[in-house]
This record gives sequence, C-alpha cells and structure tokens, in this order.
Amino acid sequence: MIDKNKSYKDIVGFLNQKYPIYLSEKWDNNGLFIPPDREAVTNIVVTLSLTESVIEKAIAQKANFIISHHPLTLSGLKTIDSKTREGHLLLRLIKNGIGLYVAHTNFDCHVEGLNYYIGKAIGLSKMEPLEPINKDTHLKLEFYIPKENEKTVFQALYSLGAGAFNNYDSCSFASKGFGSFRGLENSSPIGKVGELTIVNEVKVEMIIPKNKAVEIVETLKRVHPYEEVAYYLHSIIFNEKKNGLGKVGVLRKAEKLSEFMKRVKAVLGCESIEMTYPLEDIMIKRVSICGGSGKHLLPLAIKRSDIYLTGDLSYHDFEKAAYYKFPLGNIGHFHSERLGLIGWSEMLSRQLAVAVCFLEEEGMYSTVI
Repeated sequence: MIDKNKSYKDIVGFLNQKYPIYLSEKWDNNGLFIPPDREAVTNIVVTLSLTESVIEKAIAQKANFIISHHPLTLSGLKTIDSKTREGHLLLRLIKNGIGLYVAHTNFDCHVEGLNYYIGKAIGLSKMEPLEPINKDTHLKLEFYIPKENEKTVFQALYSLGAGAFNNYDSCSFASKGFGSFRGLENSSPIGKVGELTIVNEVKVEMIIPKNKAVEIVETLKRVHPYEEVAYYLHSIIFNEKKNGLGKVGVLRKAEKLSEFMKRVKAVLGCESIEMTYPLEDIMIKRVSICGGSGKHLLPLAIKRSDIYLTGDLSYHDFEKAAYYKFPLGNIGHFHSERLGLIGWSEMLSRQLAVAVCFLEEEGMYSTVI
C-alpha cells in the first residue's frame, strides 16, 4: 500500500541506516544534498545521474524527491552559479521544490547494493565481496556518566549515529562503578568546591562513525552534567566479510563462455561487449562483477573467478587479461549500473511504501557507425 504522507526524513533515515556513510570511499560525496520544500514525498525518481532530462521527467511525474547514484559534485560547493552545470541543476531542483539524495560508493559496497542486484540479474548465487572492506571507519568511544543522566546522554548520542553498525543501532556497554573528584578554586563541580565528591557512575563503551567523531564528542560535552568530561577515543579496524566492492558468485550450472556472454548481453540490453580475444570457448562457473568502474579489482578477479565483468576498461587491462588467458568483459559503466538500479528501485518501492520510478536514461555517448 502506498503511503501518501511519507516524510522525506523517514526516507533519508532509512537510506542512511541501510547504506551508512562509513561504507563510502573517502573521496565520495553521499547523503542528502537538498531537502524537498514539502515534508511529504509524493513520488520518488531513481536515476544513475542527475541531468536536465531527469529533472524534466520528475516534474512531469510530480515527483518531489530524486535519488541519484552519481553525486552531482564530489566536493562541496562554495557558491551556486547558474552558469555552471552543477549550479544550474541545483537551482532547478530548488525552484521546483525537489529534494536530492545521493547513494554512490556506500551503495556500491553494501552487501545488498549495486553488485548484488547485477549478480541476481545474471543468475549468480552464493555471492560475496570481491574486495571486502578493511578500513578504519569507526572509533571506540569510552566515557563516564552519573547513572541518573545515562538515558539523556544515550539518546543524544544515538541520534547522531553512535552505537550503530550494519543492521543494529543503539548498541553500547555500561559497567557500574564510583567516580571521585574534588573541584578546586574557579571550578563549577556538581558537588561543593574544595570537597571530595563520590558519584555513582557508569562507564560507557560504544562505537561511533569516524567521520562524525567531532560532532558526537561535542554533543557529549554539551549534554553531560560535568564541567570537565572524561572520555577516550580508540582506533579500531573492521575487516568485514559481507560488505565490500564488487561481487564474486557462482552460476547454477556451468555455461560455455559464448553462451554466457550472449545471455549477459541480452540482460544488459547493450549492443556489444568488448572481450579478451582470442579465447577458447571455456566453461564458466564462477563469475566476478563490478558495476561502473572496476579495473583496479582485475587482479583479485583473476585469482578468484573464471571471468570478470566490469566497465571503464582500457587497452592495458585487456593486455593483462590476455597474458593470463583470462576472460575479461567490458560491460560499460552505464549498462552495468543501470541494471543494478532497476532492481534497487523495486526494493525501495516495497520497503518505503512510496511510488518509486527508475528513469531509463540514455548513456552519455553512443557508437558512431
């Protein structure tokens, strides 16, 4: 059932929790760019990139929220100039009250992200990341709080994403103890200046997103009852097995290379696919994929699979694959990601109970015959 009063804040909350920003590459720019002028979302448009045509179609469909896979810009804007592409498109969105949200590499890296939907479309199962995430995306925060203030502080920190990881939020550990201190001259303690104060406290431990550490610590200081807040930040590195770039999976049964590529071409809806040549018509069972640009994952694909499908490949990538007699297919940036976004749009419509439409945009270039 369609919810005609769904708040854009609920949609942003769902997307932020489902595809957390910490999964993004450091150079990327994800999240809410512009809120719509009305809180209730009428329709959602999902697109590969924000273009003039996408905005025109969104207006025609009376959609007031756009989810784009590609960011409009990878860096922040200091000014909005209508003479630039970015400025012109942003002003058109603002003028028409349309919100913009971007889910790029955080969606790419998610266990049920872009490559998951591509893999499903070409018949892969038992999928796992081609390159699992292994980076310092989080910190461990420790602090001490009077037992009576525990709930207030927790709520403030949880609202900023503290204690959230994958499919869980509000995660923390608290151990009981006693804190002691004596406020000296010019201090403002909760006890009396010059007297030893002993407080029933809890020691709290929780993980926080590294990119929100400053905001979370400042909030902790603001809501904490003590004048001086004792806290510690520890570096931690997650080696995740389920989130990461690309996918490697298996076909239900082995297929000849020629038959498999004909089927992939039909599923993608593209005119042609560049392949390593010449190759024998070998049997394909284990397949690696990476929608968009995945040339840097070629060495991993060679080790882990029978074939690799990705986009934005160069002559030298095919040169390397040919040396190892490894099947490499250039399925294109546009066609590969388009396939993933179709499946994603269907899921969003079910999960959000809002009308979601994927706009079938043309690629940015064509083959001249």
